Amino acid sequence: MLERLRERSPQTVLLGIELSDASAAEARRRGIAVFQQSVEDGLPLDDASVDLVVFGEVIEHLYDPDACLDEIHRVLVPGGTLIVTTPNLASWFNRLLLLFGVQPLYTETSTRKKYGRVLTALGNGSTDLQGHLRIYTRRALVDFISDVGFRIVRVRGACFGGFDAFKPVAYVDRMLSSLPEFASLLVVHAKKAER
Repeated sequence: MLERLRERSPQTVLLGIELSDASAAEARRRGIAVFQQSVEDGLPLDDASVDLVVFGEVIEHLYDPDACLDEIHRVLVPGGTLIVTTPNLASWFNRLLLLFGVQPLYTETSTRKKYGRVLTALGNGSTDLQGHLRIYTRRALVDFISDVGFRIVRVRGACFGGFDAFKPVAYVDRMLSSLPEFASLLVVHAKKAER
């Protein structure tokens, strides 16, 4: 994503935060400045020093998302933009799974293995754990982000790419992505208040 942003805006200073050794090394190989640490350890940036934070598919993995959003709020300039993406607990397919007593996607009941799913391979074919600790509905995510001091600009839905192999399911997913309450993924555009 940072490479695409760099292509569109070569003069912009781009920074990444990456926990994985391999991913941080790959980013550096591609010429992207990366802080190698957990976002839960704080952000090594000055107050009001960043115009845009993209918090993509991270918030659901955190023990303390409150502290992370506080840090993002601290480093954003007044009027700065926050983009948060995360899986939607209340997605259309999770509603159907729950109706039949099946554990919703994006949720885990164990640190060792996925339990409670008839089709553990539904989605990307993986039975690996994802490490999701916090799962949000549209309302919960909007309330949470607002409570930290952000103004919600827009909430959109997005498709889950793991359905591509299942054409009819992918079609339904695309259709329902226009309704954030039912979409597979949530995308929240928020702004830090001006002074």
